[in-house]
Amino acid sequence: QHRRRRCRRRRRRHHHHHHHHHHHQQHHQQHHQLHQLQPAVDKPDDYFIANPSLVFSTEDVRPPLPHIDVAPEDFQLFMSLSLHEVPATLIFQGKRSTPRGGRRAARGAPLPAGPPGPLSQGRIACTPWWGGMGAKGYQGPPQRYAVVAACFLATFSVYCERVGFSIAYTPVAEQSGASEALKGAVLSAFYYGYATSQIPGGWAASIYGSKAVMAAGFLGWAGTTLLIPVFLANPTVLSVARTAVGCAQGLVIPSVHTALAAWVPPQEKSRAVSLSTSGMYLGSALAMLTLPTVVAKYGSDHLLQGVGAVGLCWLMLWMRIPEKPKEYDLSAPTSPAKRRAPVPWKALVTCRAVWAISVNNFTFHYVLYMLMNWLPTFYKSLLGVQLSRVGLTKALPYLCMFCFSNLGGIAGDYLVNQKNVQIRHARVLVNTVGFIATAVAVVCMPYARTPGEATFYLTATLSSLGLARGGFSVNHMDVAPKYAGIVMGMSNTCGTIAGIIGVTCTGVLLERAGGATELSGWVAATQLCAVLLLSGVAIFWAYAQGHPLFK
Repeated sequence: QHRRRRCRRRRRRHHHHHHHHHHHQQHHQQHHQLHQLQPAVDKPDDYFIANPSLVFSTEDVRPPLPHIDVAPEDFQLFMSLSLHEVPATLIFQGKRSTPRGGRRAARGAPLPAGPPGPLSQGRIACTPWWGGMGAKGYQGPPQRYAVVAACFLATFSVYCERVGFSIAYTPVAEQSGASEALKGAVLSAFYYGYATSQIPGGWAASIYGSKAVMAAGFLGWAGTTLLIPVFLANPTVLSVARTAVGCAQGLVIPSVHTALAAWVPPQEKSRAVSLSTSGMYLGSALAMLTLPTVVAKYGSDHLLQGVGAVGLCWLMLWMRIPEKPKEYDLSAPTSPAKRRAPVPWKALVTCRAVWAISVNNFTFHYVLYMLMNWLPTFYKSLLGVQLSRVGLTKALPYLCMFCFSNLGGIAGDYLVNQKNVQIRHARVLVNTVGFIATAVAVVCMPYARTPGEATFYLTATLSSLGLARGGFSVNHMDVAPKYAGIVMGMSNTCGTIAGIIGVTCTGVLLERAGGATELSGWVAATQLCAVLLLSGVAIFWAYAQGHPLFK
């Protein structure tokens, strides 16, 4: 009787809409009709996921789920709707029959790989985006949110350490009478270790998992930082220790991208990467504001020990996160041989899309490191003011960079999810707007006549750079989701090398112009930055891709 009543309702429904011949009008009416169906609540005996690409954690599908009664033939309409039209995870819930008659899948058990069998009766279950529903009701936000938050805190803490050491070492070097060359050697030792461990870190994360590699990186840099106060008076041992810290921190960024590629669904990818990496800028800003006071009040030893302790506290938090999300992926490979397939190094190294990402990472860090290292000299030589006396000027640009980095991620996801822009075009658009705005702002900087005007151009430059991260920086996970850590390691190595080259080239240009007090040297340095930025835009526009290239 229930089946007959359902058939009668279906016939009346189809008869009512029979006169709508236009495809668009018919689609609109069916879409409206499905959303008018009354929701009910029922405990499902079992369920399976009809579209595994939309579900990323078992905690998102805990029964009981709010559901809507839908006839099996109407189920295809739900699957044909674009993601932004259905703000929920789609799960087909009920019996699953196989060609042999089959047996019903146990609740919560993963299903075998391959296409599902013919569908019998069932319902559409809607899992809210804000969290999983369990037998006791709301069970909190999805676990991937905790992973993104942990990645944000990871980048935040490593940049606090990076800025914190330079703040802690400055008074120690002054007391010991160290030369400028010796100070530069100690401070640059970090980057030699950092540049050498990026690609190995990405490879290790793809083989052993992001959890283990990230934990090893944090244990290495936090433990070494706790011991550094013992070596502060010995420049040689201190340089070796800073190289070790650089090697350990080089494992972090590739592991972050590997973790995000495994946990974050495609429609949240841009926001997740931008939020995670924006911890760098917030960490730098807060460290510049607060850590000089800590050094003045408690000394360099206590600052370094405190930063190391923060790293160990983060490590304890990280160990509570599972290794991998429990995904329902009907197409996932099941054999260990497929899971442990060799890394396609030749394809990665020769891929134009990977090189487009690496070139833009080089350009990004060339400009960023040039400004970070030469900014005090710029303010003192051209404007006649100490950067340390300008108040919030040190931190304001980085705070704005933090905000605009997240804005770039939101813009990228908005273009893909709401405006149906292709992923490639969305990444290219965000990257182009960010880099062109950066080029305009950085060229104007030398012509500033007051500290306030210079701060305005500096803030515009770094904010636009942060916005561009929503383009090239997210693209790692678009073209190589399985090898996102390796691609990030390759591009970040280029970024680290760019820092060394950019700082050196700027010094050469200033010296050839007659010193840091000459305007022409700063004009040449900023114009070189603009040329690199526009070149990065052109290369990314020509070779960037938005779909996975490596199976």
